[in-house]
Amino acid sequence: MNMEIDRICFKLDKPNAKALIEGFLKDGKVIRQAIYCLVREKKLPMLITLNRTKTKFPLSRIGEKLNDDITPIKYKYVANIVQEYFIENKIELWTEICNNDLFDIWEPIAPYNRFKQAKTDPSKFRIGLIRIYEIEEEFLKSDISFVSDISDSIKDMSKQHVTIKKPLIDDITFNKIKESLEETLKKFGAQDRNQQSIKVNSPI
Repeated sequence: MNMEIDRICFKLDKPNAKALIEGFLKDGKVIRQAIYCLVREKKLPMLITLNRTKTKFPLSRIGEKLNDDITPIKYKYVANIVQEYFIENKIELWTEICNNDLFDIWEPIAPYNRFKQAKTDPSKFRIGLIRIYEIEEEFLKSDISFVSDISDSIKDMSKQHVTIKKPLIDDITFNKIKESLEETLKKFGAQDRNQQSIKVNSPI
């Protein structure tokens, strides 16, 4: 399957990138992360690149281990958005999400402060359900313009057409993550992209 990715990259803090691409270890089990805090519109699908500075938000013990991992992340993974859920920024929401295998790399205050400190209309605060794909092509550092601490871009626009090799999370597991997220969000009155209340067991 072919996909056209945006020229701007999906630049992530290292623990976020590691959790999305490799997953994190909890109670002897590898758990895949599939959510992201969205404070403004992003033109996904995007190539994942890495922020080289240390994250300013507090990590859990799980997140600290990912942050200390020196294994390099290759430029061969693309993030696409499956669903967006509009939320009210409540510490109670994040306390649950950061302890139920969805976002366990962070202390609850981290995503809470990410939204609280954002210079964005709070009505646009949302959680994105993200699907990560490995692509056949591998980008080199020379293919990427490292613009700033928050932005990278692909230099050659002809390389925006990529070939999907496989999703990193199989359909069954991904649907379970989606259901778990929606079960949690339903308790806090979140809404989907169409401003409708969350209904559990909706298809991917």
